[in-house]
Amino acid sequence: MKEEDAVAPSQRRGRDAALSMVIPAYDEEASIGAVVEEAREVLESLGVRGEVLVVDDCSRDRTGEIAEESGATVIRNVQNSGYGYSLMRGIRHARHDAVAIVDGDGSYPVRRFPELFEEFRRGNAMVVGSRRGDHYAGSVRMRALRWLFSALTSFIAGRWVPDVNSGMRILEREKVLPLFRHMSYGFSFTTSITLLFMMRALPVAYVPVEYRKRSGSSKVSYFRDSLRALQIIASITARLNPIKLFLLAAVVNALLMLPLVGLLALSGNAGVPLVLVIETSAILVGLGLLVEALVDKSLFESPGEKDPGGRP
Repeated sequence: MKEEDAVAPSQRRGRDAALSMVIPAYDEEASIGAVVEEAREVLESLGVRGEVLVVDDCSRDRTGEIAEESGATVIRNVQNSGYGYSLMRGIRHARHDAVAIVDGDGSYPVRRFPELFEEFRRGNAMVVGSRRGDHYAGSVRMRALRWLFSALTSFIAGRWVPDVNSGMRILEREKVLPLFRHMSYGFSFTTSITLLFMMRALPVAYVPVEYRKRSGSSKVSYFRDSLRALQIIASITARLNPIKLFLLAAVVNALLMLPLVGLLALSGNAGVPLVLVIETSAILVGLGLLVEALVDKSLFESPGEKDPGGRP
């Protein structure tokens, strides 16, 4: 049986029928018109019913007006509420179950959405445009930071995550709506949705896309938003897979303390510190197992949802 044959015909027809495209935007008047036009061209090329929603996050320029002139339906936030909040509003307003999200700064190749949509039709709950290219690579520091976040997220999710926070995705609306209360209102929205889908064993696929130079200045504060992303990762892991969090703490404890034990070994006094390092790591692992047994993971499930094995 082919993979696409595993999806019920009625489900395939529903996925084929319509697509909502949600574009969060804040002060993007230089690029929003072109992004909306590309989105409308995608819907036309797919031959499906669709809509283009722009969520204007209280822009100080003509972002909302230009989006309307370009044919989008504009949802306006009454105050600047953040990237994640804007996406949540757009997804809630979407009329169709298949929802595409993409940034309004022109950095993503909107015309590649048909490829993502094809993967979505095969039964994936979310399809992500995995960024490539010189404009994505950035500085050595940025590459190291992205690798660190990918490695951390992959360890927690149990599978390799090539792009943790890509802003180009197609997802299943009914799967993401119940998760909003666990997600970030800021730029960590995409990080949290990646973890939540993967840790709930929802099928996620990646399609490589070329990342382009954005229009205007970035709204991301790498230090602040990296700390928030770490907070989101820790919070979600503590609730869905706490043993991984405690295992990570045990490994970090050992890595930090073993060099000190090595120095003490030179003077013949390493015995007691080594025992303390081993005991501390063992206690952390034990606590992780205890929390794993006590945590209520049903809070992350939709009412009436069945697990992958079919049990209610």
